[in-house]
Amino acid sequence: MNRWKNYIIPAFYHIRHNLSFAIFYVLGTALAFVFIAIVLQLVYSVVGNEPPMVNADRIVQIGSSRDIRGKTVYVPAEEIESLMNEISGYELYAVSHSEFVDVFGEHTFVSIPVNYVNADYWNVFQFEFLEGRAFSREEFEYKQAVAVVSKSIADILFKGESAVGKRIECQKVVYTITGVVKDVSVFTTGISGKVWLSDKYNTFAPSGSRYHEIYVLFPDGVSVSTAKQEIVRVVKDYYARRGEIAIISAETLYTMKESQVHQIGVQLLLYGVPVALLILLFVPSINIMTLSVANSDK
Repeated sequence: MNRWKNYIIPAFYHIRHNLSFAIFYVLGTALAFVFIAIVLQLVYSVVGNEPPMVNADRIVQIGSSRDIRGKTVYVPAEEIESLMNEISGYELYAVSHSEFVDVFGEHTFVSIPVNYVNADYWNVFQFEFLEGRAFSREEFEYKQAVAVVSKSIADILFKGESAVGKRIECQKVVYTITGVVKDVSVFTTGISGKVWLSDKYNTFAPSGSRYHEIYVLFPDGVSVSTAKQEIVRVVKDYYARRGEIAIISAETLYTMKESQVHQIGVQLLLYGVPVALLILLFVPSINIMTLSVANSDK
């Protein structure tokens, strides 16, 4: 007990007589650890399987891949279903097409990118629903005008009121909102849209581009390498039937997790994050040493 007193009593003495230094030391150390927590959380958000990227390491993208000539590999919207029928072993697939449009609510309107998606989009990506639900496969197939919005957009369009069951208008089509999802970061997910509409009403305007991003979800038992090779085989056959050559390989296809890691930078994650953490730990250590030496000298 006496040993602890020998530490505690001088510590309080130095705090009382060097208040400015003590405050600087405590705040500086606390701030450093706050930044460490933020960096670690950002890294976990990218490499961890957090919603909506619960299945990120099992989702293979078609539409963002390029062959060795730099040509982007796309499949026209009207041929996606026939292409997917040739791929074996997958569980579900989602499609998404983005357009920048005006979305009108009860009180105002916003100009934002919207995503036209199919019903299985909500099974491939596991969003957190704050209200309501995703639109169902039956609603999608029977061409019901349904939509899902993010919390931030719901607050703008409906002034904080519940958005479920209310209507929005986009390109002269009135959609009924079935659910509101938690906002996600484009930095950690790659998903920039905040409004999701039924792809049955996609007119591909104003861009005129008739291509989708395709996200193919494979079961747990299928290796990523096997999944990529199966997609490469089918895509090559698709182009060959049209007299074209797609020079692609399994290495040119990315899973959602691989895509995010490459977008942020492999070097940044491998070297930048450890260096940042080292610096953040080094600063409070220098503070402790400097203040201790100053107090000892005094």
